[in-house]
Amino acid sequence: MSTIKADAIEAATGTDTDLVLTGKGTGVPDIETGFKVSGTAGLPLSDLRAGTAGNLITYDASGNPAAVATGTVGQVLTSGGAGVAPTMQDAATPIWEFVSSTAVTGSPSTVDLTGFAAGYDYQVVITDMTISANVGVVVQFGTGAGPTWVTSTYRWQAVGGNNTSASGGRSTSDSDINILGGLFSTTTNPRLFSELTIFNPGDSGSYTNLHARTSAQTSSTGNAMGIAIVAGDYPTAAAVTGLRIKPDSGTLTTGTVRLYRRSTT
Repeated sequence: MSTIKADAIEAATGTDTDLVLTGKGTGVPDIETGFKVSGTAGLPLSDLRAGTAGNLITYDASGNPAAVATGTVGQVLTSGGAGVAPTMQDAATPIWEFVSSTAVTGSPSTVDLTGFAAGYDYQVVITDMTISANVGVVVQFGTGAGPTWVTSTYRWQAVGGNNTSASGGRSTSDSDINILGGLFSTTTNPRLFSELTIFNPGDSGSYTNLHARTSAQTSSTGNAMGIAIVAGDYPTAAAVTGLRIKPDSGTLTTGTVRLYRRSTT
């Protein structure tokens, strides 16, 4: 093997001539670690071979450079574990998908959630709701494109109580579902928190069922608390397209109502 020693090498002929370094047979040029390009150590990004927009560089199972295919809009980079190149995969669907948030302002008499579709369960989270009167809170289902709010035939069963007693409430034919179970009322302005689940309300071939877990202060001084667990239904095979939340009387004054959904498949 021969060694050439020089401070610089350039092509001998032409004006814009490439300088070619070629190994013998299967040999290849061996460039020392820490080589420089234009006076700077390492190979600049601009000198990498052109590829496909969106691809990422990785190493395959043999340790050789490889490209991760771009994937489609919304996909995420997913590890395949040690020794396996990552890939682009669809992002995992959350158990509950956020739909909307409604702030209670202007003392409304109701909060109406609409647009329920078949193939989804819905969850309603009521946070820090206050009411203008010493009353309970009820919900009603809506049907059709309006929707039209149903005001009869609801059935519900409740257990719970307040700081002085525990009991149960029920109705076999009511104008609404009482998410306090008829066990207690809020007093003027104390806070109410509730989580309601409505099971596939858009299914026109079955009854619509609702489960509710609710707690509320029953004293303006905050020293009394009530809790109710309620199950209720609308015993008619019809597609439910919305949910109305309202006090027995008076108006809502503050609070936030968030709506989520999850696929039933």
